[in-house]
Amino acid sequence: MQYSYKNNIIRNFRNEKLLINIILSIICIYGVLNLKFDKRNFVGTFSALVIFRFLLQLAILYYFSVIIHELGHFITIKMMGLKLKLFVAGPLIYIVNQRESRVKIRRFGTLIMGGCVLPQINNILFDKLELDSLNNKYIKILYGGIFATFLMVLISMISIILKVGILNSLSVLIINWAILINVFNIDNNVYGDFVLINLLKKRSEMIIFVLLNNYCAEYPLNKFLVEQAEEVATKFLSKSKFNELSLALIDRIVNISIIKHEKLNSEFLEYKYWIFNNYFDSEGMNFNLNLQMIKLGYKFLLHEYSLNKEKTQKENYLKFKRYIMKNNYCERSVYFQKLIYSIEGMYERNEKFDIKYKGLICDLDDLLDKCENYNNMIKGIIKRLC
Repeated sequence: MQYSYKNNIIRNFRNEKLLINIILSIICIYGVLNLKFDKRNFVGTFSALVIFRFLLQLAILYYFSVIIHELGHFITIKMMGLKLKLFVAGPLIYIVNQRESRVKIRRFGTLIMGGCVLPQINNILFDKLELDSLNNKYIKILYGGIFATFLMVLISMISIILKVGILNSLSVLIINWAILINVFNIDNNVYGDFVLINLLKKRSEMIIFVLLNNYCAEYPLNKFLVEQAEEVATKFLSKSKFNELSLALIDRIVNISIIKHEKLNSEFLEYKYWIFNNYFDSEGMNFNLNLQMIKLGYKFLLHEYSLNKEKTQKENYLKFKRYIMKNNYCERSVYFQKLIYSIEGMYERNEKFDIKYKGLICDLDDLLDKCENYNNMIKGIIKRLC
């Protein structure tokens, strides 16, 4: 079977973004024209110290705006009667564990320039009616962040028009302008809030894709949610289609299959065969999609190894390694070097999986390394590989 890439995006929101850009551009031009400088000390106005202070202020305002956006999601979660599982805003991570909550401050990593908020869903979803109800609630949760950012834009616009703190108001406006536009975009496989809202309104089953991170943050999920994930992924593959969301969902399901020591269903096996024998034998597509394919290929190899440690077949491993080497990915990033070295250890040197490479198992490691559920999932996978 041949598979083709299918983008889930139904609209590109070109008109909405154009309207926002026109209105906010006019407000910014008005604000700039009303800025007042001391002409007698013009050079001093732009001294190194002043510029440094201004850039520091911009950074603070930026992360303040990100926190406000995520608080919009959080407040809506509470209004919907749901509990919080994860709150991420730039360097700040807050995780609710069963025994105690944990706070983490980081310097770099996933979503370091953005954020996300996850509600707890494992103990409230047991049938399709509850899943449909969550779909409607999630749309409101997504709107919550958009409303918070719109409020920041509106306040800064009014301040500029009233000529109150124009420079600071311009800074806040430009920062939140960027955040507002971003809710209509897809950046490095991160879907903007409005994009997700559009998907959830058109196809209710898309809620399973929206809950991707919960499959790691709330492991082990109940039987209904695991079955729903496999059903949606299988339905997608049966149409000979794939995209970034379906790849991520399959990845989560393979995690569970490794821990449970289960074989993959026929649709997954057929797709796995196509990846190793067709996709990895071609030039691939764009780098981001190739990276997703490599990550899934790596996960398939871990699953393969977990089932057959003593009689490991190297055919797929060699195709995987050849694809990475052919595209010179190891020369581009240490990440690919680690991928190759960790999988080489198991398939060529008969070594157990090295725990120092646990971050390769899941791309959420830097977000969830303080999460008890996530760590239990990783321990379960590593146990099957050792």
